[in-house]
Amino acid sequence: LADTIPYQVRFYVTLDERVDELYPYPNPSRGATDFTFRVLGATRPEQARLKIFTVAGRLLRELAVPASELNIGFNRIRWDGRDAEGSELATGVYFYNPVLPRGGRDEERTEKFAILR
Repeated sequence: LADTIPYQVRFYVTLDERVDELYPYPNPSRGATDFTFRVLGATRPEQARLKIFTVAGRLLRELAVPASELNIGFNRIRWDGRDAEGSELATGVYFYNPVLPRGGRDEERTEKFAILR
């Protein structure tokens, strides 16, 4: 075992409850997209909602994820690339807004992504 390489494992513990590293993948997309994010803190969110909007602010789709499907750490919300009526979205820029209620307040922010057909 003289040839073994020493290694270190580092990890961080935080009680700061927040969402981190929120990304749509792939971006730009041809349709279906995974919205991935990390949940930090001691408790998981009570639920998660993901809202998809046009650049004009019209709500196209809202996805709800129950607490039983959320974890401290890595999470994924899968979206099929369709609006509430089941139609595929056209090529363009759209906005997404994840909403995660925690501790009596909603944590949310708005980001953009693109669809290329």
